[in-house]
Amino acid sequence: GHGDGWKPLYAFKPSMNVSVGQSNYAASSPNTLTVTLETNMALEPGSKVTLTGFDGVATGDTENLLIMTGNGAFEPEASWTKDGGVLVLTVASGVSTKDVENVISFEIVNGPLAQGERSVAFGYELGTLGGDEVLRVDGLVAKSTDTLLIYVMSSSSSSSSSSSSSSSSSSSSSSSSSPGLEIYKIGQSNPVAGTETELTVTLSFSTDIPAGSLLTLSGLTGTVTSGSTVGVRTPDSGALFESVGAWDQASGTLVVTVGADGLAEYVPHEFKFDLEHDDFVAPGEVVAFEADVVDPVLGWLAVASLDLTGDAVTILGHGDGWKPLYAFKPSMNVSVGQSNYAASSPNTLTVTLETN
Repeated sequence: GHGDGWKPLYAFKPSMNVSVGQSNYAASSPNTLTVTLETNMALEPGSKVTLTGFDGVATGDTENLLIMTGNGAFEPEASWTKDGGVLVLTVASGVSTKDVENVISFEIVNGPLAQGERSVAFGYELGTLGGDEVLRVDGLVAKSTDTLLIYVMSSSSSSSSSSSSSSSSSSSSSSSSSPGLEIYKIGQSNPVAGTETELTVTLSFSTDIPAGSLLTLSGLTGTVTSGSTVGVRTPDSGALFESVGAWDQASGTLVVTVGADGLAEYVPHEFKFDLEHDDFVAPGEVVAFEADVVDPVLGWLAVASLDLTGDAVTILGHGDGWKPLYAFKPSMNVSVGQSNYAASSPNTLTVTLETN
């Protein structure tokens, strides 16, 4: 791409700047990665640009990952290797890459686990340069235009990152914690069949949760609570949760909306609601939790589902009494006997009582 390149001892220093951004950091969700490449070279057709460090991605190995390019500078298919998160782009013919923004986007699926912000390294291979010699440059670090992380609702997940040393001037990625759930518990107050029980949910997040976000509990089946809403209470002051949740009896799903105050990070927040047991014995339900978080940049962001845990508390002698919608039918058997049925004589009455 250098018109004076033929001149004796004319020389330039190759440079390439790469920035990477993403569209969605929800775990197990599709994510469009956008790569912007600027260089002072017209890369020859067939030259390779390799990016590494997209760790934690679920997309499997393929030689035919579809690529969208803004100017057609790269071939429409690329090589993708899951191990190490390696993408190899091939320069197409007919379009100069020199001194322009070459924008490439491709879609992968985020993995199921939280990942901290990662450094993405890149290198390039400039074909044959008209002969047998191949120029290879590796170890450069891409700039991150958006935080490259995966957002997952899970128990405290440590952030992991990979980095490469830089041989050119570029910004390095700052560390970032992986948003998730520090505490995620549920329990009930009353395990007696045919009566009302109060369920308490305790949540603590490792990031602030904005107002309007939706918290969904599913699996609360086997109740006789009808209607489309359920009252929601909180012992905390302020508007942490909306006072009414959306209820679906058939699926046992309750959707609670985060109130105007939002939920502060690393603070346990409780909300309570009442459901009525059916009149039969039940072993308790596994209650799943998921969230749709309002993100100021991405809009609505769906995050992965997980099962709520709880503190094992014995209620009325039942070790599983704390479990959501566990129920037993109280029973009591009483028998009475006597020692003497003679009139005007002492008589010892014996009462035997058995109960569950």
